[in-house]
Amino acid sequence: MRRRQHVSVFDAAVLALALVSCCMVAYSYPAEDLIDALPGLDDDAQPSAKWYSGYLSYRLPCMDNRLINTHYVYIEQQVDEGEEGSSSPLASTATLRRTVEAPAGPLIFWSNGGPGASSLYGILTEMGPLLLNDDSLETEGYKNTGIPTLLSNPYSWSKLGSMLIFDAPAPVGFSYCDDNPGGDGLSCGGWDDDSAAWNNYHALLAFYAKFPELKTRPLYLSGESYAGIYIPTFAQRIVMHNTGEIPGPGVDRMHINLKGFAVGDACAGKSVNCGVEAKIFELAFLAGHGQIPLKLMHAVHQLCMMEELRTPGATLSPGCAAAVEKAKSAAGGYFEYSLYDDCTYRNGLRRERPHFSYTRVDAKGALNDYVCGGGEVLNEFVKHPKVMEAFHIPPDSAFFIGDNGIGFNYTPSVDTLLPFYYNVSKGKYADQGLRTLVYNGDTDPALDSFQAQNWTMSIGLKETEEWTPWTLDGCRRSGGFVVRYEGGLDFLTIRGAGHMVPTNKPEAAFQFFKAWIQNEPYPVYVADCVKPPS
Repeated sequence: MRRRQHVSVFDAAVLALALVSCCMVAYSYPAEDLIDALPGLDDDAQPSAKWYSGYLSYRLPCMDNRLINTHYVYIEQQVDEGEEGSSSPLASTATLRRTVEAPAGPLIFWSNGGPGASSLYGILTEMGPLLLNDDSLETEGYKNTGIPTLLSNPYSWSKLGSMLIFDAPAPVGFSYCDDNPGGDGLSCGGWDDDSAAWNNYHALLAFYAKFPELKTRPLYLSGESYAGIYIPTFAQRIVMHNTGEIPGPGVDRMHINLKGFAVGDACAGKSVNCGVEAKIFELAFLAGHGQIPLKLMHAVHQLCMMEELRTPGATLSPGCAAAVEKAKSAAGGYFEYSLYDDCTYRNGLRRERPHFSYTRVDAKGALNDYVCGGGEVLNEFVKHPKVMEAFHIPPDSAFFIGDNGIGFNYTPSVDTLLPFYYNVSKGKYADQGLRTLVYNGDTDPALDSFQAQNWTMSIGLKETEEWTPWTLDGCRRSGGFVVRYEGGLDFLTIRGAGHMVPTNKPEAAFQFFKAWIQNEPYPVYVADCVKPPS
């Protein structure tokens, strides 16, 4: 009879840890940047996925080797309870660096635009795992601490991969130049589209130096508005890196695993839709949404030549100019970033407010699928001393956030990005295998879907799938429309969404982004469908 083996509790624990260690990949992340506890949440509500916040410091050659300190936030991929990888016996181990088991999904980089917009706006009011809005000011936690409460987002993109943001270029957000964290929007001197792209590239190299284990992860770049410039020019620098077009012995020659980029309600260059615009698209948008009467549109067609309406930046004849101005004036007032937005007094990013001095706009349905106040509440949250401490921000830091370059030294310099889109899809960079997505809310007056449809058609690619509806459920719940082109470029609209698509239509944004990032077909519209597939 075989003798029974006795194993001590200690030996069993060591054996279990060894077995687990053999079956997973352990990562060494910077413990000094780990957010130990997120302010705005009770201890029992802290997320299981780890958040990191800190600085990436490097000298930027195109800015006379100036020292740039770019604030970043990295959020690990969410893993639902019970799924493999949701917990680890190594998760509590922390010395100079923190050893963790990280989910193996892609790395999703997000950027807001402006120029001058903080990307904290994106992860904390749009698509991150925890969001801020007016409901954040209605909790007991807020009344007790003065810190707006972070609210769970069921449609977070962090369910699809780990998320990364840079506040760039400095001094956007909490980023800064040299040793001047309290500097204003002009403190770093002048930026343009080229230097901003190089800045993102060097920030990414610095991030990989801090998180070396993430170098092999599939990387997807995404952003909205003026990030329609930031993201493709960033992608271009990465492609140049991978193809050896960036010279110099100091360049890390590891391959950056870029798989694609997505831009929403996006600028595409000064001569395309951000700087000079063709009047026809603004008129088509307003008239098509019932904001301009037919009588005035008839007058525009009678007094204007089609060529002057369709030419970006064209000088209109006196009669045409008067007719166009009268038609636009008839549209009355609306939020420039969302035609049907009902947050009339709570949608400004730059307006300060005294506490409790506003009239509550309690719109959570009908015109709005979202709660108001995200921008204002974000501003209050990030400036709280306990939040700054938790995010490892110097206490004397200024938080700069702006729009359209106001208060910020930035000069748009890219004329058109259409050749780059062509090169990625069919030209010199086609062998890189990148997929691209251009998406647009169909109720965005600022950068409307008519303009976006026009410039994507003008890239010069053949359609592989013509205009067709897509759905949220593979049945009849409409999400918008999609056109697919050769070389992996998609143009997609989102029904009822304005400029900030993940805010306006969070479920739709999650569904199309999930399909795109996983390289799956967008859920199709089935006319005779009675019930969505389970």
